[in-house]
Amino acid sequence: MSTLASRILIHQGDITQRHQGAIVNAANESLLGGGGVDGAIHRAAGPGLLAACREIGGCPTGEARITPAFNLHADYVIHTPGPRWRGGHRGEPALLASCYRESLRLAELHQCQTVAFPAISCGIYGYPIEAAQRIAAETILDWLMIHELPQVVTLCVFTPDLTAITRAAVDEALAHRVRLPAPRLDPEKARGVVLGAAIGDALGHPTEFFSLDQIRQRFGPQGVTGYALYWEDVETGRTYAPYTDDTQMAEAVARGLLEARAAGDHLDGAMRRIAARFIDWAEAPQGGHRAPGRACISGCRALARGVDWREAGGADAGGCGSVMRAYPFGLFFDPQEAARWAVAHSALTHRDPIALAACAAMAVGVAHALQDAPWASVFEAMIDAAEGESPPTVQMMRQALRDARAGVGPEITLDRLRGWAAHEAIAATIYIVARHEADLPGALLEAANTSGDSDSLATLAGALLGARWGAAALPAAWVADLERVEALEALARAIAGL
Repeated sequence: MSTLASRILIHQGDITQRHQGAIVNAANESLLGGGGVDGAIHRAAGPGLLAACREIGGCPTGEARITPAFNLHADYVIHTPGPRWRGGHRGEPALLASCYRESLRLAELHQCQTVAFPAISCGIYGYPIEAAQRIAAETILDWLMIHELPQVVTLCVFTPDLTAITRAAVDEALAHRVRLPAPRLDPEKARGVVLGAAIGDALGHPTEFFSLDQIRQRFGPQGVTGYALYWEDVETGRTYAPYTDDTQMAEAVARGLLEARAAGDHLDGAMRRIAARFIDWAEAPQGGHRAPGRACISGCRALARGVDWREAGGADAGGCGSVMRAYPFGLFFDPQEAARWAVAHSALTHRDPIALAACAAMAVGVAHALQDAPWASVFEAMIDAAEGESPPTVQMMRQALRDARAGVGPEITLDRLRGWAAHEAIAATIYIVARHEADLPGALLEAANTSGDSDSLATLAGALLGARWGAAALPAAWVADLERVEALEALARAIAGL
């Protein structure tokens, strides 16, 4: 059986030389020929094509008409006028998608096994190439998922740059069509990740924004040795150790993924569910606001305004606000898909490459640790995942790992890697975990006693080590005193499919 990926191809070359069931022409509304691809197709087909088009009498933008192909190496030419770009607010995306959809409908109606498309509207009509090819890939794949014909669709482009843009659009669209798999997770390890991250967050909550010297002045020479901040529930009288926005947002991600799994969503649907939860969180977070980062709030406000989730995050937002909540993807996916989805989700609030790299590394690390891979393999997989997004992040991660193996102390390395930026946070996490490969409590306390973003570093370390050792490695008193521990326990069970 053909895979979805095998049914959409990219060809760099002349569309008029393709042997196809149908060749699609990026026509104008008169259908009487023009410049660019339109003119090339008319010249190659010969005068019979123009005569056939005269009989049709034109075609509105977004619709399609079909004629014989005459002298072309095809059975048919499908003519579709694309929209002119006028800023994107006059229905251009819907019209462009309609061009592809209506062309495919005619190809199916005429039993075409193969169809070749040009980059519609990307020439003199001025449609931004990246946006146009993303629409092309999304629309074609949507069609292929529920139709047998055409069997194969080819996107024809002329230049290496356009080939790369089109390949990226197709790869992204294919990734969106991976559904969340059925749960196959050890419940104890799911608990380890969810509780380990939240406990680390709560341990680092009272030390965030303080230097190491200030932490020792406040909490003693060893710094915090357990929970140092308790709040009281006014209704029940229970005291608990509160976590921060790190756990609030990670829970929003996890619950969005649970909803998407139940609904059979692909990536786009899942991201929209997470976006809706982020909007709710920004407006009225459970337990109140807890020093959320500016980039997270800015991204959520953009989402609330209706900005597409892919564009909501700041292009230069590289703080640790997305990596701190990326670990749930490692619970839901194998390493490769965990990286793809984690990177995609970062765009809701953070689009700087260092944030994308950190998210990929964190999700991959959790996915590998769940499989009991040796720590050296886990670290290398994390570094490999970051490589495709941000080489500087890779360099920082490798140096942190060298520091850990060389015995460089945390007062040096964790003073350099304070974790406010995403690449610092993931590098510091590797350093901490490499120093405490079998000591989950020790790793959490080292992360909590830092001069940087202590709650986020402890969150990340807790998720990674919790994936390996499970909740049994966490002190029972820490589990018992954690904020909303029953709800987080239930969340872990749901992720595991219980």
